[in-house]
Amino acid sequence: MFNIRRSLRAKLLLASVIIEALMLALLVSNSVRLIEHHLSEQLDARIQAVELAYKTAVAVPLASRDYATLRDILDGWRKASDITYLAVTDPDGRILASSGWPPGDALPLVNRSEGQIRHVRFPVDYLGQVYGHIHYGMSTAFMDKASAELLWQSGLIALAEIVLSLVLLSIIGYLLTRHLVTLAGASINVANGHYEERMAISGEDEVAVLAQNFNTMTDAVKSRIAD
Repeated sequence: MFNIRRSLRAKLLLASVIIEALMLALLVSNSVRLIEHHLSEQLDARIQAVELAYKTAVAVPLASRDYATLRDILDGWRKASDITYLAVTDPDGRILASSGWPPGDALPLVNRSEGQIRHVRFPVDYLGQVYGHIHYGMSTAFMDKASAELLWQSGLIALAEIVLSLVLLSIIGYLLTRHLVTLAGASINVANGHYEERMAISGEDEVAVLAQNFNTMTDAVKSRIAD
């Protein structure tokens, strides 16, 4: 294991991993936020489409007080869509027909979300006159499922990327600092009187220049001691 306080390689590796983790966290959180915003827009568009279709379909039965037909329509809608409940009320709020809603229970507040249900209400008018309202609950389970799947997949990808970065950075750190470790050992040998110590020089980078300077310094020390 690296000694974080003493190893330059470990410090560079730790700093790189922290930066990588922070950047990935920002990327994942921003992706989840964008997806949730897109899903919310889809839900709003779905609600508008439901309002347009449902208002047209129940206007005539509601105006003619054909509640049996009204219940059949509501049952068909609830079975064929992601609607959790439906209820039609008169202008005074009395329930005339419902599907999936317990009889006698008060309808929930509209335009709000509870759990995985968005409660919605809109008026039903015919020839300029309002005959009542449609109340329904739109399931938002698909939004929660999509967000959870995205978060899970993004987390796995981020974890895999961090592990891969650790491996690559460890290799790069070793290649960059191995000469420094050798130089540190050679310096100790020179300090103990082994003036024949030499650093192998390869390349023209900063490490090669450092090795050349070390060899020059060692020769100068050996020469002065000989004199």
